Amino acid sequence: MTGIKDNRRTLVTKNLLKESLLELLKDKPLEKITVTEIAKGADINRGTFYLHYDSPKSLFADTENELMDEIKPMINEFLQQPSDDFLPNVLNLIKKNPVATQLILEDSENNHVLSTLIEPFREQTQLRIRDHFDDVDTTIADYYFEFCISGAINVILKWLRSGSDIAPEQVAEVIYKSVPYS
Repeated sequence: MTGIKDNRRTLVTKNLLKESLLELLKDKPLEKITVTEIAKGADINRGTFYLHYDSPKSLFADTENELMDEIKPMINEFLQQPSDDFLPNVLNLIKKNPVATQLILEDSENNHVLSTLIEPFREQTQLRIRDHFDDVDTTIADYYFEFCISGAINVILKWLRSGSDIAPEQVAEVIYKSVPYS
């Protein structure tokens, strides 16, 4: 029974730390956030922070990984069985994690997490592009893919920055209609 209690206590502590970090990230960049600030926001001491994480960056990496763990099954299901519900479902998940998602998307050029999520779509999308545009080789199809991904990321960022002011289904429709070969 002690193990369950400890696990529950650990989960609660980690969630408090993540909430504190995400709250701080609304006002300052990750590099400027200290362990003391995170611990104070979570109402725990610094020693407890260090029991779970090495630094604010490792805490944020854990937050990124949790988000990835939720999105990956959705991607795998979509790749097996494409559905119009895929993008609205992903957007609903993003809406629940706006601060972390916005940080991941804003650093899309250098972000391994985002690359890991996008890469499975590359080959499938390139095939659709080549079907849609006659005589397009893989290199050119990759340029179309990058254009589409950049556009989708920027639409999602605009949506997050505006406080997710429209329904995820409407955002999905904008993205779907902007890509004629989706």
